[in-house]
Amino acid sequence: MTEAPAPPTALGLPLADIRAAWAAFLVVLVYLVATMQRDLGLLDSAELAMVAQSGGLGHPTGQPLHTMLGWLFARLPGLTPLFGLNLLSALPAALCVFPILSLARSMATEPPAPVSTRAARFAPAITAAAFLLHPSVWEPATRVEVYALAAFCALWAVARVAASLVSQRPRGLFAAGLAFGFAASANPFMGVAAALAITPALLLALRRGLPLPSSAVRIVAGGLAGLLPYAYVFAVAGRTDVFVWEGDDLARYFSGADYAHNRGQTLVDMLSHAWDWAVAATETGHLPWLLAGAGAGLAARRGLSLLTPVTLAFCVYVFALNVIFFADNPDYLGYLMLPSGCAAAALAALWSRTERLALPVSLSLAALLCLQPPALYARTRPSDTVARALTEPLLDAVPPDGVLLVESDHYAFPLLYLQRVEGRRADVVILIDGLLDSSWYWRLTYAWHPALRGIELGGTHAARVGRFFAAHPERAIFAERGPLAGLAGRPFCVGPHMLQTQCGADPMADAGTETRRLAELQAQAGPGAPLTENVLAAVGAVRGELLWHMGRGTEALAAFLAGVRPELRPAMPDAPLEVPPLRAPLPEWRAPVMLGEPARNLFLAAMLLDAGGQGEAADAHVRAAADLGLPEASSDR
Repeated sequence: MTEAPAPPTALGLPLADIRAAWAAFLVVLVYLVATMQRDLGLLDSAELAMVAQSGGLGHPTGQPLHTMLGWLFARLPGLTPLFGLNLLSALPAALCVFPILSLARSMATEPPAPVSTRAARFAPAITAAAFLLHPSVWEPATRVEVYALAAFCALWAVARVAASLVSQRPRGLFAAGLAFGFAASANPFMGVAAALAITPALLLALRRGLPLPSSAVRIVAGGLAGLLPYAYVFAVAGRTDVFVWEGDDLARYFSGADYAHNRGQTLVDMLSHAWDWAVAATETGHLPWLLAGAGAGLAARRGLSLLTPVTLAFCVYVFALNVIFFADNPDYLGYLMLPSGCAAAALAALWSRTERLALPVSLSLAALLCLQPPALYARTRPSDTVARALTEPLLDAVPPDGVLLVESDHYAFPLLYLQRVEGRRADVVILIDGLLDSSWYWRLTYAWHPALRGIELGGTHAARVGRFFAAHPERAIFAERGPLAGLAGRPFCVGPHMLQTQCGADPMADAGTETRRLAELQAQAGPGAPLTENVLAAVGAVRGELLWHMGRGTEALAAFLAGVRPELRPAMPDAPLEVPPLRAPLPEWRAPVMLGEPARNLFLAAMLLDAGGQGEAADAHVRAAADLGLPEASSDR
């Protein structure tokens, strides 16, 4: 009896059709690179870019594999550092084509059904590419983030184990363990999810004859080797010349003490959060795609049918644990790259059993996935410079040796990146409110600004911040919001950018220019940049509220609407808007969102117009907010 020929391989994984796999990889890579960010990004992107370029340490649990590779990618010849760091997301995301197709081969029937037509052979590759181009995967794959790297390592590990189960040989299991460890070195939750998902199939294979001792030793040894990047955390701990998160207490660091406020969920809360996420994911078309993959996986052999359900359930469990929960948190899309990859493999495995329908069905599915908003042709991230556009003018506007007190992520780490990496305005003291309960951030701040006078760090948050400002009465302060300004104990006025203590004869002289610039950024972002659109909406809402408190109705209205794309704004009368200063608190929204929402800006504009006696215009703005799905607006109609 002749032995079956060995299948073609790529990246150490067996594939059914290597040409189709490489074609899909190249298509995905070209598209992701063409549509990825080129400049500084929002949220964690700026923090990850900062620590990678400078050799620092980011938030727990450190992501050391991403940081070390990021240091190299930021120094690729011929590329700008930020282009290289964004490439570190796009490249591993495109490489996910290979483990997805290898896993699909392992999940197919035994023996795989012959595929006689060349077109049908490309159906699995089309499905893999469509998954990687879906907006939910495209979002974390085209900005500086850890998830694409972690997902590639995790999917490669699962695919390598699955291939060993097919051959019933332990060959490749050490490499699989190494990949599990690498996944955990980029994102521990993704590494754990992958290991949990493949365990049932591995146990089943052991019962069927896969040698237990050698298999276990190989996976465990590989996993331990894959965790070696965590030595980097210990190597940089204690440095103060670069940003190092809690480097003076690694026990607190690895226990996640700085996130203690995000613990203590009840079962009811967790179920509520899981439901909220499911509703949001259904509206975006992400959950139906995942469930379709879970259903397709039920036909898989060798115990691989649980890959999508287990990875999906674990990721949703991780989301639901958060006390501070937002269903629209973009980080959740990153975690879901793993179950989405498993779902894509399960769907791709179907085409081996449906040759005649494989190509038309796979093409139809690809069209549905790639046309989800923002569609393939509408994504505007390559031109997105909002993080820099918001923070560079702000940083430059602070008087010499001034203090910037901010709380929002879209200000905090982009400001630190500009200062600590690009060397911009090293004299400005940047205080991030959410980190001021942590002694390590004060330690870094004093190391970076040796002229600061020492203070006692005990007591409450407000007392500590108040002592700092009392010790530095000569330093001008810029504060993002009113509650932050109240910590300083000094009078503030509204300036062109935010609240400030040094007020000239007309501190609002340039306010209109800044508001118009915000509106221009929103128009440039358009519907092809949902994350950026929501950040700009939040900035406009905060600015409009500050101006309303001053009774500056016309300026407040312009600020609210600057956070809304032009095509979503109703027509406005030209007359100035006169309103009394805002005294009552603004409404508490029924559906919490992480950043901002243009519909909220429209509703706030309606409230402002109503306060100014322009009821007809107010009704038009309420209707516009209702059309965008805002619950408060719908109930008012």
